[in-house]
Amino acid sequence: RELITQRMQTGQYTSGWGAVRSILQEDGPAGLLRGYTSTCLRDAPFMVLLFFSYEQFKSWKIRLTFADQGPAQVLSPWSDAETVLWGGVSGAIAGYLTTPFDVIKTQVMTATGRAMSFREAVRAVGPFGLFTGAGPRSAWWFCVCSIFFTTFERL
Repeated sequence: RELITQRMQTGQYTSGWGAVRSILQEDGPAGLLRGYTSTCLRDAPFMVLLFFSYEQFKSWKIRLTFADQGPAQVLSPWSDAETVLWGGVSGAIAGYLTTPFDVIKTQVMTATGRAMSFREAVRAVGPFGLFTGAGPRSAWWFCVCSIFFTTFERL
């Protein structure tokens, strides 16, 4: 799905089925997996950073707010506003710090012709290009994770 979406967004194809047919003709079934490794290398650190930072914010609040109170107060949930805020901040941090992986993934997936290596992808954008789109990506993940963690804490 990600490969087809990326290629359609860059104008390489006009329809999803057309993209699938073309990729299968040019690269065979393995072509549909182009960028799978780079997607995993983006998503795994994102999830680690997301949940680690969220739990650290919870721990920080417990230490600052409830240090002198009993266990019942320590285990009480955050307010909805706090969950929205800190869930969003966790998402924004994870989104920002994993932007270089996302940029590399996009370069690998949208390369025409032979498959592009990670090294070639980094060379193509340069060191400063690795953070292209970091602001919008962080804002997007702030919004998504604000909703996600609020739901996560309530279910």
